[in-house]
Amino acid sequence: MIAVSGIAPVMAASGSGPSGSLGDACKLPGNSCGTVFKKGYVFEAFVTNTTGQTIYLYNTASYPVTVTDNSPTLNLVFEAAAAGGVFSPFPVELAPGGSVTLVLNAGENDNSANISGVLVTVGLPWGHTPDPVDDEDTVSGAHSPLTIAKTYDSAPPVNGGQCTVTIPPNC
Repeated sequence: MIAVSGIAPVMAASGSGPSGSLGDACKLPGNSCGTVFKKGYVFEAFVTNTTGQTIYLYNTASYPVTVTDNSPTLNLVFEAAAAGGVFSPFPVELAPGGSVTLVLNAGENDNSANISGVLVTVGLPWGHTPDPVDDEDTVSGAHSPLTIAKTYDSAPPVNGGQCTVTIPPNC
């Protein structure tokens, strides 16, 4: 489990959930990231806990991270994530006001062609306990996943010098 804290002031009580946005994207041609991230793309996801309680971001069979697109030629599927240089960081703990940058890998049929005008949507499940099964709000369906989206006009190669996504070590 990755714990992330922040100095930002405590926000309102737990009602609305965390906030987030997507940053840059890069493509992963060939084995440019070894066996850690598969061929496809990496996307930055910035998440801030705007609630008054500690929250956890999940990726489990029942509460999976999702990555989708509106392209007729892509079919992005979430593969893996990293936070703070650690792969498979779930659950990610965020104190009230805390923030984290996730690097999400989404693959598609072993392809990493350039993308243009593609809307990418990410769903991040969250709750108030390290295990979503223990969170009464999550079990009863009260927490909708944090959904963030961005249209990408390009995705430069991760190893081409134009990629601004911070790739974890050993990648």
